[in-house]
Order: sequence, then structure tokens, then C-alpha cells
Amino acid sequence: MKRYFSLCICLFIFSFLSAQLEINLEQIASGLSSPIGIEHAGDDRLFIQERSGRIRIIDGNGTLLSTPFLDINAIVHNSGGQSEQGLLGLAFHPDYANNGYFFIHYTANNDDGIIARYSVDPDDPNLADATSEVVIMTLEQPYTNHNGGEIAFGPDGYLYIGTGDGGAANDPQNFSQNRQSLLGKMLRIDIDNGLPYTIPADNPFANTDETLDEIWAIGLRNPWRFSFDRETGDLWIGDVGQGQWEEIDFQPANSAGGENYGWRCFEGNNNFNTSGCNDMSTYTAAAVDYNHQGFTHCSVTGGHVYRGQEFPELTGHYLFADYCSGQFWATKSDGNEGWDTQEIGRFSNYDISAFGEDANGEIYVARMGQGRIYKVTLDVCSGFNAEAQGVSPSCLGGNDGSILLNVSGGTEPYSYTVSLENLLAGHYLFDVTDANDCVVTVDVMITNPEGQSVAIFFDESTNMLNSTDNFASYQWYVDGAPIMDANAGSYTAMVSGDYYVEVVGMDGCTYQSEVITVMLTHVNTIEGLNKVLVHPNPFNDVVQFQMESTRSFDFTLRILDVQGKVLLEQSHTAQNGLLKTLDLSKLARGTYLLSLKTEQGQYLDKLVKQ
Repeated sequence: MKRYFSLCICLFIFSFLSAQLEINLEQIASGLSSPIGIEHAGDDRLFIQERSGRIRIIDGNGTLLSTPFLDINAIVHNSGGQSEQGLLGLAFHPDYANNGYFFIHYTANNDDGIIARYSVDPDDPNLADATSEVVIMTLEQPYTNHNGGEIAFGPDGYLYIGTGDGGAANDPQNFSQNRQSLLGKMLRIDIDNGLPYTIPADNPFANTDETLDEIWAIGLRNPWRFSFDRETGDLWIGDVGQGQWEEIDFQPANSAGGENYGWRCFEGNNNFNTSGCNDMSTYTAAAVDYNHQGFTHCSVTGGHVYRGQEFPELTGHYLFADYCSGQFWATKSDGNEGWDTQEIGRFSNYDISAFGEDANGEIYVARMGQGRIYKVTLDVCSGFNAEAQGVSPSCLGGNDGSILLNVSGGTEPYSYTVSLENLLAGHYLFDVTDANDCVVTVDVMITNPEGQSVAIFFDESTNMLNSTDNFASYQWYVDGAPIMDANAGSYTAMVSGDYYVEVVGMDGCTYQSEVITVMLTHVNTIEGLNKVLVHPNPFNDVVQFQMESTRSFDFTLRILDVQGKVLLEQSHTAQNGLLKTLDLSKLARGTYLLSLKTEQGQYLDKLVKQ
């Protein structure tokens, strides 16, 4: 499977693409009836709650056993319509392996909520003793909805019970804020010391008259699935909203309890019915809330913090979903008292009714309407990312630039479609591929360093080429070839041609000037030639020139145009001088060059015909 991600990194700036998680749902079982809960008993089995009052087992081989672990359908009320009744919660005692106790929360036929203890059949671990019921608590329910229902043992060994606000709409009887009602609360009881239970001594309202002793936290509307982080002990609660906002509530493991999560005063972190309420700052804000976005979202299903081993990129993320949209999110502390939340998948019409963990911390979800159970897996390419930095060449135009690349996630070995070293400045767009054929595309700019500017200037009166200074060394070139011994900041041009200078800066880097074209109009490198007089200049048709020299020599006289084309050529001998008249009447008006050339040197001067 190949998936593509894109990452753009600019020069000298590290840019990290936050690991974009993307989950898959791998079906492991089907044929269930309205599954609304998933639990484990410390072994390789999964226990699935069916709303009708049955608990089914998926064994370690992934087989859904035909015989229910428990069937109490006859005493469970689970009518349809707007009813939220049925077998709502399941929790195995922390010492289940020895005592065989498990606890359920169900709606009785008289609509009361019942918390009861059952025992496993001592002769068959895949069967419960349906006659072993011990009622722990009865919750009188005024309506058929908002029953909550989740029960779970905390890391402290106490049983936590999530209750809804009693139902109807808008909490008409204000149960959630009523401290004399167990509805709309998180309860905490001790089921190991006394029957049916006792109150933990450190419950926040123990032995107070204002608030019932069982209450651990208040202000919940309909907590549909809460869980404890098996590593940290933090408590996460998915609380279903009224008509616009869904919320996730968070309680750190070191909390002493007593939080008020705000319902009916607030829905999520938004005002709802604040009559008789305190300022919002006095309540515990939701860690995450989201809007219904019209009718696309409707009801949050609380999940779990991932603590499995198969998908380390998910570690520490709390996963939750929306029942109507099938949208999944993951949230995690941002380290600054806030939360980083990202969408990790969307499965339309998947009616996710519950999350659950197996004994190893892998996460599962139930699809209520289709009666299916799925394992949450991570897309094989999810979390495959890269950090990169473009490093400039050490010198302008150099080829020792590089790309510093740090690949995270994915599966080694990694391969690259370009070399990461010995690079010129430029734009590099390349792919990084891992062993799973996942691809990250990296876009990197490597620019040249600023370097030093080199300019050259030509003085026609002296035929002198001059370079800007402050360089460590110089080398002059003409027509692409180096000029011997031309290693100073200036050079007298001896021939016409294309000149440039190459320098070494104080930084040790080599730089080159622009190229300039030089057409020489006056040169004298003939030994013994003292003077050449040209008359008239400018001229009309005839030019007379006189040479004065200290010796005799043979030379070639040429008249050239400014492009160097020879128009007239004569051979002469100078005997301590020469007087010569030239007929140039055939030349058109313009500028010409008079050239006298010997084997050892040259004289060059400009002529103008008017």
C-alpha cells in the first residue's frame, strides 16, 4: 500500500509536520445484536455487551462464541424509540482471576437502573452464574433516556458509576446540579468492604449534609462511556450534549474529586441555561468540545487512551468518536494546559456505540446498528514524517551544499531519490520511501551564500583593466585563457578580447567577475619605437604618418575596422624611422585602427575618417 504525504522545508528553518494519524477499522466479529460495550477480563477474550441483556465472548482466536457468557434478557428493559435503556455497563473486579466477580449496570423492567454483582461459573470460564445476582445499587429513573450506564474500576480499586441526568430534555428537574440526587453524576463506591457497599473515606463529600456521600463529581448530562488511562490513572468522560455541543471531560489522576462539569448551566464550554448558576470560571471546563454542525454530528462516544504496543504513534492519545458522523478524533495534552486534537478518521454511517480495550491495551469499537466489532489499527503510512534542513555550499557556486534529513516513523530502511551531499544551490524536490513503500515528498531550497561582488573597469586612455580590491589573489583571463603573470588587481590589456578576473576572497572562496569586451585603440609594445605621428587625424582621403625609432626593424602595416577585419596590409622596414603616405580614399566614414606589428611587439592607434 502506498500513501503520499508532503512536507516543505525552507533554508535554515526546521519544519516539522505534526504526525498526521489516520486509523483503519479492521472487522473482527459480526452477527451481534446492538453491541454497546467491550471489556476484557485480564486474558485474551473480549466480552461484548448486547443492549438486550446478553454478554457475548470473542475468544482468543477471534471466534464469537454462540453461547452467551450471561443472558438476563428477561429482566432487562430495552424498548426502542428514544429509549436509552438496556444492559448498559460491565466491569470485571480487579481480582476477577481469583474471586470471579463482575458487575453490570442494566435497566430493570420497572425502568430503575440496577448496579449488580454476578459471579462466573466455577466450572466454565465462558459462562456466568445467572443466579448469582447481588444488587449493589438501585437508581430510580424518571425518564427512559439519559441513563449513562458506564461502570469501571479505577486504579484505586473503587467502582465508578456514570449516571445521566434522568432524561427528558434540558434537565427539567435540575438533577445534574442537585447534590441530593445521584443523577447526572460520577459516583464512587467501595464494594469490597461491606454490603452492598461503603463510602470511601476520601470521597470529596463524604459525611457532609449538603451533598450525597457517593458523589465523586457533578454536572454531567449523559456520560456515554468513560475510562481510566491504564498508565496514568487519568479519568476521561465522553458527555453527550443536548442539541449543539458534545464534550470530553478530563480529571487528572491526582484529583481529589468534587469537579462540577457544568451541565445544565453549560453545554460544552458554552452557555446553556445559566439561571441560578455561578460564573463559568467556577466550573471545570471541557477538555474538548465540538459542534453538531447542523445535523452531521449528534452524540459523542467516549473512548480510551491508547496504551497498546502495536501502534506506538497512537501512544498517549485519547480516542473518541461521534455516533452520527462516524468521525474519530485523537487528543493529547499540548504540554501547556491545553489539548492538541486532530481528526484521525471518518467512517460514514458507522454508528460507533462503544470503545473498549483488550488486555494488551489495543483498542476496539462497536458498530451498534450493524452488530459488528472492529479493531482500531493505524494506517501503515500514518506518522511517517521527515524533518529537513538545506545547508548552503561553503562558497558561492560551490557544490558542497547538503540536505540534513531526519526521518521519523515509517519502517527502515529508507531510500531517497537524490543524493543528500555534494549539492549545488538550487531547488530539490524528492521522495523518501520506507520499507512499506510509504512515501514522504520533501521540498527543499538550498541557496548560495551571499559571497563577495567582483567588478572590473576598463580605462581606454591607458588600456588598463582594474578590479575591485580587498581580495587575497587575482588571475586575469582573456578569451577564456589565463594570462601569464597577470596576478594583480589591475592589468594592462595587450590584445583585444573578452576579459574577466577570477579572485580568491578572504573567506577562501573563489569568485569571478563579469566578462567585458575590450577593443584596443592604442598600444605600443615595439622595442625602440619612440613615436608615431599621424596627420591629419581625423582625415579625409590621405593619411601621412611618421615613425621615429632608435633601431631598424621589419614590420607589417595594417588598417583594420573596429571588428578586427584587415582592410589594408603592407610590409615595410623602418631604418631609424619612416615617413609614409597612405591613400585611404576608398574607406567609408568611421573609426579604424592603424596596426604596426613585428615579431616581438605591436603598435596600435585609432584613425577616424570624416
